[in-house]
Amino acid sequence: MEQRFATSSVGHKCAGMCAYINRENVFSRYMQKEYKHAYRGKDDVIDTYILDATDRKYKRAEDLLNDYECSQFCKRKDASVVRNWDFNLSKQFVVKNKDQTINKEETAKIVKPLINEFLNKNFKNQGYSCIVAIHFSNKENENLHVHFLSLNNNYDQKKHDYISKTYKDENGKTIWRNPLDDKRQSKKAIYEMRKEIATLQNKKLKEMNLNPDVQYKSFKDRNIDKYSHKHMKKKEYDQLLMYLEKHKDIEDVIERNEYISNHYNLTKAQQHYLDVNSFEEIKKPNKKYINTVIKNISNQKQNSSLKDYKGLTRIIRTVTKKVAEETEEVLNEAQNKKRGKSL
Repeated sequence: MEQRFATSSVGHKCAGMCAYINRENVFSRYMQKEYKHAYRGKDDVIDTYILDATDRKYKRAEDLLNDYECSQFCKRKDASVVRNWDFNLSKQFVVKNKDQTINKEETAKIVKPLINEFLNKNFKNQGYSCIVAIHFSNKENENLHVHFLSLNNNYDQKKHDYISKTYKDENGKTIWRNPLDDKRQSKKAIYEMRKEIATLQNKKLKEMNLNPDVQYKSFKDRNIDKYSHKHMKKKEYDQLLMYLEKHKDIEDVIERNEYISNHYNLTKAQQHYLDVNSFEEIKKPNKKYINTVIKNISNQKQNSSLKDYKGLTRIIRTVTKKVAEETEEVLNEAQNKKRGKSL
């Protein structure tokens, strides 16, 4: 399993994000607005809870978030209030009932200890409170994953209040308390956390006599000729399916994807989906597909070039270097043979 580990900064819409991951209604005192997500129900939620790093003994995520958002550190309208994180868990942790639905209680017993071990070490013990939600895909009863919001300022137990993100050292140099806030260190810090949660999962899988298959390194780092998949919002996915259905008369998959890319304003996730789809298509028996391309080129004029076959233009830009070179090499060889015959 590929370890997905993503984060983004959220401003004063954090109450809406909290409502969404917890599947409940949350009122924001700062925005004077109620975010309503209780209607979604909790069918796809295994558990929701908070890891409170303060001494205020919060019981509800709404209270924790409101008190922090209205503090002196979040007064600005453009303030970054929380970090929104999500990472996936191995589907081997999923415990199912006889009817193949997820047994939420048993699954929670397995995954919560390793989630809490990770969050306590990297956030709570450093003074950063977290709002946690464990989800799964309700349709497939799989895709086990975790959402959590971490507050951007840590809480000082001695001062009984949140403290600033930076401080001055003896030389008057500004020091970030959290490496995640320092652009010079954040990338490495996120990589180390990605590695840590993967390691914790593999350790638990070994204890359960299961295959420790969680990979934290990217395909590129492992020299694997493959595209990773990106999460797409349901609205984006449904819209893309509509485009694909509308142009299903274009039989060539790559040519169809190229047409959609050129005629619609796609999001990055939608474009990535099409790139992956095109990549997987060209990876299918390459020789057979490339021979079809060669026949198409042979039917054109002598000065035909790679650009004349639109179905391959995006692939040459997006597939891995190895496949692109192999494809271009075969096409160039065919062109040279054709030109030789014409002479």
